[in-house]
Amino acid sequence: MEDVCHYFVRRHGEPLLVADHVSFDVPRGQFVSLVGPSGCGKTTVLNMIAGLVAPTLGRVVRDGSTVTRPRRDVGYMFARDGLLPWRSAHANVELGLELRGIPARERRSRADELLDVVGLTGFGSSYPGQLSQGMRQRVALARTLSLRPDLLLMDEPFAALDAQTKLIVQEEFIKVWEGSGMTVIWVTHDLEEAVALSDRVIVFSARPGRIKSDSWVDLERPRNIEEVRFLPEFQEVHSRIWSDLRDEVKRAQL
Repeated sequence: MEDVCHYFVRRHGEPLLVADHVSFDVPRGQFVSLVGPSGCGKTTVLNMIAGLVAPTLGRVVRDGSTVTRPRRDVGYMFARDGLLPWRSAHANVELGLELRGIPARERRSRADELLDVVGLTGFGSSYPGQLSQGMRQRVALARTLSLRPDLLLMDEPFAALDAQTKLIVQEEFIKVWEGSGMTVIWVTHDLEEAVALSDRVIVFSARPGRIKSDSWVDLERPRNIEEVRFLPEFQEVHSRIWSDLRDEVKRAQL
């Protein structure tokens, strides 16, 4: 992102600045989390990277080209699963592949493989209404991964899960990601999640969102998500980033 600013127009035509001169680079294969108070522009930044929103000023560049529209090699996963209730888990995973014209046999094979990876072996014929929230999010994750994206954008994908389920799904996700070569940009309000999963954590200020800090998470990989939180190194990084984030959360509430 090169010196990006973005305004939304309010109901009476007044401009609202949500992202203010945001600049950062993400090398290929890196896992970066964006954290900050509600309303600071994190999701807007993600949407600009996805090509869904055009920046008012500045530009977003990927592989040397300005991003002007969505690309087929980008996966985007939201906080809500967005599954089609009339399609089984298996058919939901296949949806993107079907739209791209992938042959039925290959679609079935890839869906089977990914449902196994996310811990849903045997649930392919179940419909969303028959699955728990955690299971639906796993189906949504498998659907996103089925397209084999080079860049994965994640907007609070596990926010709706209870603490125990979130921990399990985080562990499953990190096992899929490590060694995959995918670049991940992850938006979350959960700083512990950001530190446990990421290579870097970027803290945004209260609106208008500016980058307040950009911290490296120096924890070895592969990581055991259940255990890494108890390491002294984790606590040190978490404390340092929280000192930056805490003031912005307070300022956003004034």
